[in-house]
Amino acid sequence: MQLKIGDLVSGNQISTGRYLGEEKVQCEGQNSIFFKVYDSSQKIVHYLPEEQFKNIRKLPTKETVKRNMEILTQDSLIEVKEEEGSRYIFFTNKLKKGTFKGLIEVYHDLSLLKKENQISASERRLWKSIKDKIVKEVSYVMETDEDAASKLIRV
Repeated sequence: MQLKIGDLVSGNQISTGRYLGEEKVQCEGQNSIFFKVYDSSQKIVHYLPEEQFKNIRKLPTKETVKRNMEILTQDSLIEVKEEEGSRYIFFTNKLKKGTFKGLIEVYHDLSLLKKENQISASERRLWKSIKDKIVKEVSYVMETDEDAASKLIRV
């Protein structure tokens, strides 16, 4: 993935932020490259080594957010399968791909399962964490508050 300085990003340790570039740091006589990301929630700059930076993804544009929000209007499940006997594993593997569309699709399907009271405890926790992540990302990208973003993602 190619990032430019100023791109909006998200990741495991950073809910929303901006990519600030890379910096060489000398530590114990060795030069190491760290990737700088401004965390907008905590208002700090993180210096991420390459292995942690691999989990960072570029946030979608406003147009992409709007287009993917249409997924939430569908009345039927998009894609629910079982891997190794578990829907939860299927959903978490889909999320590992790191796409905003995948995030929305998993949230949509879990929301419908939740409405039908067919959701497990682990899936309910996953639904809650995805909802929190989507609200933060949508509010950041769409430049609105989290209450407005929360209303946008209702299924």
